[in-house]
Amino acid sequence: RVQIRGGAVERLRGVAPFLVPDRDPYLVLAQGRLYWILDAYTSSETYPGAEPYRGRTNYLCNAVKAVIDAYDGSVGLYVFDPEDPVIRVYRAAFPAVFRDGSEMPEALLEHVRYPRDLFTAQMRMYRAYHMTDPQAFYNQEDLWAFPHEERAGGPGEAEPAYMLMRLPGEDLLRYVLFVPLTPHNRANLVAWSAGISDPDSYGEVVVCRLPKDRL
Repeated sequence: RVQIRGGAVERLRGVAPFLVPDRDPYLVLAQGRLYWILDAYTSSETYPGAEPYRGRTNYLCNAVKAVIDAYDGSVGLYVFDPEDPVIRVYRAAFPAVFRDGSEMPEALLEHVRYPRDLFTAQMRMYRAYHMTDPQAFYNQEDLWAFPHEERAGGPGEAEPAYMLMRLPGEDLLRYVLFVPLTPHNRANLVAWSAGISDPDSYGEVVVCRLPKDRL
């Protein structure tokens, strides 16, 4: 038996080409089997009043989690944001293709994490939109940036990373997607942000601002 489309991203595109796959599928062990979990997005280029991200997309929603059996290639699409207007249209058109997120087995639900591509897009937009004063926003007076770091192959822009950490005011470790933020063209830390993957707070984003009067 041969799988013509063997990769997780390739299989998702074959089943649901109208969804945008995340670039980082990850392999998990659940119920004695190996599965790929792949975040999938609904998107649009015509959302009213929105600023485009990287030139085109101005609406992006992590509405679906795709689960792909690593052995037989079967694909399950679980809707985690039923209120997303785009996925509501697709569910009406293809009712047999999607399942409710509540139907995902508990053993797989424990492995769901905040998607890196979505968090990166959110933070790139938030670098400017954290400013609430119209004049400061117009002049871009407090623009933030991702810091640069030294790594193999030379310096580059830091990317959000998964880690265990204690959030301020909490005692328990949480599994988060973390990124530091600096002022534009400066190297001092001005804030950090964390997207939470734990089931009780899944999807929440925490932003911790640091005082500007000291390093």
